[in-house]
Amino acid sequence: MISEPSDTAAKITHLSGVGFDSVAEQMAARFGAFHGHLTADPVQGIFNWSIEATMCGKVIWIDGAFNGGWRGRIDDGSPERLVFIRPRLGSHMIRVNGIDHWADENSLLIAKNSEIEHFEHHGTPNRSDFLLIDWCAVETMVASLSDGRPRGPIGFQPKVDISAPPGTFIAHLADLICEGMHPGGPLLHAPVALVHLKRSLLRLIVQNVPSNLLSWLDEAGNATAPRQVSQAIDFMQANVDRPITTERVAEAVGTSIRSLQNAFLAAKGLTPSAYLKRLRLDGARADLLDRSDRSSIKQVCSKWGFFHLGRFSETYRNAYGETPSETRKRIETVQPSIVSPTQDFGNFSYDQTNPSSEFPDGISGAAVQWPADRLVPDWRR
Repeated sequence: MISEPSDTAAKITHLSGVGFDSVAEQMAARFGAFHGHLTADPVQGIFNWSIEATMCGKVIWIDGAFNGGWRGRIDDGSPERLVFIRPRLGSHMIRVNGIDHWADENSLLIAKNSEIEHFEHHGTPNRSDFLLIDWCAVETMVASLSDGRPRGPIGFQPKVDISAPPGTFIAHLADLICEGMHPGGPLLHAPVALVHLKRSLLRLIVQNVPSNLLSWLDEAGNATAPRQVSQAIDFMQANVDRPITTERVAEAVGTSIRSLQNAFLAAKGLTPSAYLKRLRLDGARADLLDRSDRSSIKQVCSKWGFFHLGRFSETYRNAYGETPSETRKRIETVQPSIVSPTQDFGNFSYDQTNPSSEFPDGISGAAVQWPADRLVPDWRR
């Protein structure tokens, strides 16, 4: 499991000034232990600035507004962080491995702070959101998506286009975190929610932003054995009525999320989450087909982990060709078959008095009276 710091009390800071010299000095005094120390100078003479910043756990958000451009670098020895730069007005540049990467309102920048050789802000006025996340969280996410630590340093393509997926999704999630970390924002009082959003953002980045990881992650994903798929299905079936996640399933069978996803796609043609959703749909259908179950459709929906009745009904209809209410009405109007203690069904005999009686492939014991509704779907075989 990913461990998080126990110190999650939010720290809120507002800084402003006239003249440039105080920017780096005040930032170092307030956030030096987390953000690191800056060496910076203005691009032009007159300089007014304002910074709003909050820190919660190991995530820091900074809203920087400047009436002129400036440039600088993060000094050696600063704590290792993943830096997101989201320009709102003007443009921003970072130099990584000797190459300048520019971003404006239609893009964002991602880099490890120790790899940023130089940065510049341009435009009058200039405003950007910054998110800084502890680098160990990046390494932990990479390990959870693979079968171990990466072979060598992790490096992402710095510029991300946010006009189309997956950049759009990354930007929306980063914006959600920034908004939630504003002074008075909901995430400052919900550190657990912030941790989950941080993990989701890191997962999106690791799995989608071009990097030296993608081919290695694919190789690691292809190494998962079919045995682990069977173990995962066993775990899902044993916990189908509980709020389990793909991450929890992967952890239970001792593999990574990405490896498990690739193995399920190869073996079942479904992702683990889609497979689990079908198991839950089957459970809900079984309850709706049970004449003795007097639960409402809404209660059945909630019981099996579907919390939006309209979406559940649509998903159910797509899977079974009828809505939950149509299933319930049909069962209420049909009389059950009367089966004698020993009755012949084609080429086999089922003895109700003998629980060990065997059935043909694809039919369960409960299927004898309702064969059309109890056939095991092909995707579960």
